[in-house]
Amino acid sequence: NDDTSTFIVETPHEVWKAHGLDAMEQPEAIAFCEKLFAKYLDGNALLSNASHLRGSAIWIQFPRVVCGNWVHTADVQGKSVPIVLMGDAAHTAHFSIGSGTKLALEDAIDLADEFSRYFEAKSANSRYEISAERYENRSKFLLQAGLGCWDVYASCERQGSLDSAIRHAQLNDLASLKVRCPQLQAIAHNGGESFAHAKHTQALGLPVYKLPSSSPANAAWSFERKLAAWREALCPHLNIP
Repeated sequence: NDDTSTFIVETPHEVWKAHGLDAMEQPEAIAFCEKLFAKYLDGNALLSNASHLRGSAIWIQFPRVVCGNWVHTADVQGKSVPIVLMGDAAHTAHFSIGSGTKLALEDAIDLADEFSRYFEAKSANSRYEISAERYENRSKFLLQAGLGCWDVYASCERQGSLDSAIRHAQLNDLASLKVRCPQLQAIAHNGGESFAHAKHTQALGLPVYKLPSSSPANAAWSFERKLAAWREALCPHLNIP
């Protein structure tokens, strides 16, 4: 509203424990955060939206939850009816990527896309579940390989999917990547639109690569050629054999 704004504090579990935040009551934890983030708060006080909670309960911890099956069937009046899980009913929600409702809407769009390709419900539901599983496996691989993904733009307007249609783009805070990720070894830009802002990443003093866009719209490069280029640049920096 006119008087308040959202201020989210996130911390790794080991840091949370090391500073005793897990044992602090709410007023003490708020005072700690006010002191820590004083230069960003400009003298403003922090308020809690969980005043009814005590101790470590004031901090939300997000466990990683993934359902093994996103499509089930139930007997309804003698008919086998598919039940499709979406949003935080199917996988972990986190406020950094949106609410469970937002995730559910994205899942619904994916399901609708499958129905546009496969007009028969059983095939569409099966493809939806395979796509979901593929996404989870990809996410797991990224974590295991030590690979992070960032959008160059924090926000923009675009009609359609072409980079040339991007308008009113606002850059993400690329300059702080090395501070937020002290073990960062290299940065790869996915395509020309991303690399157009390479001066911000090159200023970090790390290896910076311009790689071919992985988008299917980049038809000038075959998948095999793209894969070879990405492997050559990134494999020396990743936690993979």
